[in-house]
Amino acid sequence: MRGTRSKDNCYLWVSQEEAHLSTCLVSREEEVKLWHQKLGHLNLKGMKKVISLEVIRGLPDLRIVEDNICGECQICKQTIMSHPRLKHQVTSKVLELLHMDLMGPMQVESIGDKRYDFYVVNDFSRFTWVNFNREKSYTFDVFKICAHNCKGKKIVSM
Repeated sequence: MRGTRSKDNCYLWVSQEEAHLSTCLVSREEEVKLWHQKLGHLNLKGMKKVISLEVIRGLPDLRIVEDNICGECQICKQTIMSHPRLKHQVTSKVLELLHMDLMGPMQVESIGDKRYDFYVVNDFSRFTWVNFNREKSYTFDVFKICAHNCKGKKIVSM
């Protein structure tokens, strides 16, 4: 397709396929898939509406069967399922399982010129450490300090 810009900043899309491609070489199903892709993977109900309202010049009268879904649209519509909640606690003592995350570098520095955030969550007690670091290389030293401070203390589960 080729677009030409009008005076009111609207584009008129002109179909180029009539000149280059004979419609007898393309099956109707392939033509629907081709227009589906050209229109930015517009859903098939939307394509039917566009055809019936004749919104797009040069768009042929297509017979759309709503049973077919292209592979890209099927992948995009898949949902991610969350993990099921556990009925019992997996850990039995402090520091047995830690969940950690290091974020950064942040675009805006904090007041103390720190650009990295380091989070540690103890799975048993849900005790959480949040540390802000200037450099990514400080992370292991901060982790050792957190682990050392927690070893001698008894933390009650929440």
